[in-house]
Amino acid sequence: MHGNTSNTSFTYIASPAGRRVGARVRQICQVLQDIGPSGRASIGDHLPDIEASNLGKYCARAVAMGLLSMERGLGHKANYSVYSVAPNWRELADKRGARIRAVTEQDARHMAAIAAPAKTVWSGISSIFQFGAQEAS
Repeated sequence: MHGNTSNTSFTYIASPAGRRVGARVRQICQVLQDIGPSGRASIGDHLPDIEASNLGKYCARAVAMGLLSMERGLGHKANYSVYSVAPNWRELADKRGARIRAVTEQDARHMAAIAAPAKTVWSGISSIFQFGAQEAS
């Protein structure tokens, strides 16, 4: 960052590597901490408000974040995966999240440039006929 930073404000800008841990992922980790290593069906029994299709998505996200580990089944249980929670999952989850970055003057100008346009004579007019009706009144 160059120039004067006295007019700098701070905002939260998330980065892909620091994706925040959602409430559902935290619920799944807490359930696994309480009941021990389990499959998705067992987790779903303890969290009936989460649909089965979404449960798999949340588990996959938690594995990608390093909060859970997954062991795939073998043989006739090849489609059955057992999830276990990392011992320090709370610390890992709290470390992830939004990062604070200073908003520079250039960023502020860019945000102002992409803001909604101001109201003009043409605002709300979708055809020339509406414009004529507006002029007559």
